[in-house]
Amino acid sequence: MKSKFDKVGWVVAAGIIGIGLAGAPAFAQGQTAAPTTGGSAPTGGSAPTGSTPSTGGSSAAGAYDFEVPGPAQGSGCCGAPYYDKTHVDNTGQQIMKNFNQKLAAVQVAIIEALRLSTGQLSGNLREQTGAGHTLADQQDDRSTVKSVEAVRMDAVKDSTSGTTSCRVITGSSGGGIEKVSQKFRQELAKSIGEFERGKKGTPAAQGNNYALQARVTMHCEKYAEQADIDAGICGDKKTESKLAGADLNVSQSLFYQGEDGTTMTLDDERLEAAKAFTVHAVIPNPPGALLNGEGLSAAGRERAARQAAAYARNSVAYDTVSDFTGRRKAVEDLKLKDWGKDMASKMSGFSGMDLNKGISKNDWLAIYSRGFLLQPDTIANSDQSQVTAIKDIKNMMAVQLYQNFENYLLMEKIAMNLAIQTSIMVEDSRAANE
Repeated sequence: MKSKFDKVGWVVAAGIIGIGLAGAPAFAQGQTAAPTTGGSAPTGGSAPTGSTPSTGGSSAAGAYDFEVPGPAQGSGCCGAPYYDKTHVDNTGQQIMKNFNQKLAAVQVAIIEALRLSTGQLSGNLREQTGAGHTLADQQDDRSTVKSVEAVRMDAVKDSTSGTTSCRVITGSSGGGIEKVSQKFRQELAKSIGEFERGKKGTPAAQGNNYALQARVTMHCEKYAEQADIDAGICGDKKTESKLAGADLNVSQSLFYQGEDGTTMTLDDERLEAAKAFTVHAVIPNPPGALLNGEGLSAAGRERAARQAAAYARNSVAYDTVSDFTGRRKAVEDLKLKDWGKDMASKMSGFSGMDLNKGISKNDWLAIYSRGFLLQPDTIANSDQSQVTAIKDIKNMMAVQLYQNFENYLLMEKIAMNLAIQTSIMVEDSRAANE
């Protein structure tokens, strides 16, 4: 596109060319006006008739309306050409006047051209400024829309659930397992304590020997092995089931983890074997209850005091074991069981986890803890974005916080057992020095 100043240049050039074209006839007439033949000079040296130029004024229109004076008439003496100075001066003045008129016309044209071009330039600048303003507004609007879209997209990304969110949220319904587990722990510890103290209705109520016989009978009826039969302990009541000897082996009772070693939840039969194991391990020789009226004597009261100390100390031991047993009791929760099966099926090495009998507290925590590492797809999906990774870390920390409190409770029991052991050692040391 040509600039406005190119247009102005063309106008000025046209004006200059006009001057040349206008002056060319005058110059040509001036050249032909020189006298070529003799003649008498005009009387008084006045200009010939008809040689007066037309008056067009100083306007641009009159600049092209003129006549150049003709040649002087007459001749000098002896036929020599006559020189009329007045005619020459008038002709020169007329030519200068015509030139000044044409120059004035060009100046007017140039001024008009500049005025028009200046107006056009101002209009174009105004339009350009308006267009720039409109473009700036559009760019600002687009920038605003872009910012809004970016915020919206970030919000969509941030609202996406983490790869482990469903596992943690759905599995949190397993909090009800704690109530079942602790209730079972308390009931089991209470029954073991009553057995040890010889409460009425228990075998130990009839004395220590009767309590020992009751334990052997229980073993022979449910858990007898060939060695028991060979020794004559259980007669011919060999147990053919998979539970043979389970009450005497912690790995087959309390710490049994299924045939594939993945399930800590115990079925009812294994749970009974765990109870029997606890009695064998923690109360091998119950002292039995006091005889009727035995507490009336000083010796009877002393025996009661010694038994009370033994009962209290031993309760720490069987409460700890009862807690381990309660953590393995199955809970019949269909929603939680389905959740556990689905999670286990995605964990490397745990696809065969048997939860048909229900899910225990230990298995619930195992799925929570091990699932973060043993689900390769979940680990890969966590790398999709920073937001997803942060959400998964948040879920891990939630499980870890729960486990930290479980660890505190376990450390509390360990500390209690150590305190009881210290007390027993101090008592034995005192007795040895007396």
